[in-house]
Order: sequence, then C-alpha cells, then structure tokens
Amino acid sequence: MSLHPETIRTKGCAGCRTSRGIALISVLWSMLALTVIALSVISVAGTQSRLSANLLASAQAEAIADAGIHLMIQKLTARNAADDIPAKVSEFSLAYREHVVDVRLVPESGKIDINTAALSLISALLSYHGVGDGEVQSIARAMARQRLEPGNRRIVSVGDFVAGFDLPRGLTPCLEPYLTVYSNLNGVDVAAAGEPVKELLAWGIRAGWADASWPSSADLRRQREGGPARQRTGAHSGKVFTVTSSVASVSEEIVRRTAVIRVTGDPAEPFWTYGWQRSFADTGGDCAGWSAP
Repeated sequence: MSLHPETIRTKGCAGCRTSRGIALISVLWSMLALTVIALSVISVAGTQSRLSANLLASAQAEAIADAGIHLMIQKLTARNAADDIPAKVSEFSLAYREHVVDVRLVPESGKIDINTAALSLISALLSYHGVGDGEVQSIARAMARQRLEPGNRRIVSVGDFVAGFDLPRGLTPCLEPYLTVYSNLNGVDVAAAGEPVKELLAWGIRAGWADASWPSSADLRRQREGGPARQRTGAHSGKVFTVTSSVASVSEEIVRRTAVIRVTGDPAEPFWTYGWQRSFADTGGDCAGWSAP
C-alpha cells in the first residue's frame, strides 16, 4: 500500500515540532541552571568580600589596641610616672591618631599572690566564694606542704591553681580578680587593690580570718618598694601591671588586648612582658552560682 505524499509531509512536520519543543525546554532548564550558578557565585563573592573587610577592620582595631598598651607602657616607664599614673586600679582614655583607646590599669600588687601570700588570705578567699571549711583547711595544709618541698613547682595561673587542688572549674573566673602569680608579696597592697579585693579583706576581718600574717598597708608599701635598686628610673620600677586596651572596630565590635608587664627601672630594658593576648569580648567568664556572702 502506498502513502499519499501529503500524509508523509504531515507526519514529518509533527516530528519536527516535537523535537523543537524538547530542545526549547532543555535550553530553558540550562539557562535556569546557569542563572542559579551565577547567583551562587555572586553571593559567595559578596560574602568573601564582607568577610575580608571585617578581618581587615579587626586587624586594624587590634593594632590600635596594641598601640594603646604601648602608650601606657611609655607613661609607666617615664621618670615622672608617679605624678601621671597612680599605682592603683585606674582607667584612662588615650588618643591615638583619630582614635580614642580606653585603657584599664591594674597593679598586680593589689591582688593575692598564690605562691607567696599568707595562707589565711587564700583560705579567706575560698571561703568567701562558698568553698566548705573542711575543703578550705585541706587545701591550706596541702599548699603549706607544697611550699616547703625543695624545688617546688610554682603555680603559674589561676586555672593551674583551680585544677591543681581539684576545685570546680566554674570558680576560675570568680577567683581571677583576686589572685595573681606576679607580685611575690606575703600580703596585699591595699592602696593598689581594686574594690573586689578590698571587700574581701573587710569581709575576712569580720569573719575572723585575719591573723598576724595579714600585713598592714604600711608594711605592704615598704615591702613593695624594696629599696633604692628598684627605683632607678621612675616610681613604678619593679612593679607588675595588667594593662587592658579596648577599641571599637568599624563593625562596632569591641576589640581588647591585654598585656602583663613588669617595669624594670633599667633604661636599656625598661619593661618585661609576661603575657600579651587578645579577646573580642569580655572573657571574664560567668561567675553565676558562686556569689560572695
């Protein structure tokens, strides 16, 4: 049987239209896929650009905060430092180019030295933060034995002290404002102490913790000055300070740099650095549940 030519042409054209429809759908799907890919690339590029800008702003803020610490060190090592910078907890606003840097100065002599302070001070501090009397006495006896051991290992931080005597880790941020490992004093320089330490001392006297080993403010001052060898240049020679410098970045993030330095009184090497670290938020920790009585 033979087919009519018109029939053949009609069938051929129907097949062509079907093929063209499939091709059009394929092209549309391909364009959609390419559009999604292009938008993803643009989004990633924008995110990376913002991330780079934030990193640059943070780096600039860190450099400015470091400059604030260096400015304070210059003031502490100057010959007239006693007139400009008192040896007590103080706050300053320093100008650096077009920026204002907030600097907090904390003398370590106003804290309790874990390695050298009278054990009654450390015991009072632990009791002040809710540690039981039995545990306080046990820790005091262990510390007394440790100090008598030949070549005993010095405690290097508040965290080291908490871990070494199996105290709850949550106590670490509570004890940090009170303790130091840098002053080498038997007591506390009340004139240099912050309000938390002063409140502790007042509470300790009321609670009966104070004994003959708690030196007076005058005794602490004489012990701190330590003779003319530490007073060669500047009134703060031999003292250790924690300097915290804070500045707001372009993204309104507060960038903090903290350094622990000792003023040496040596013109060739005016200060030593014990630590220098950064933080982008308040790293004081949560002291909830360990409130003072």
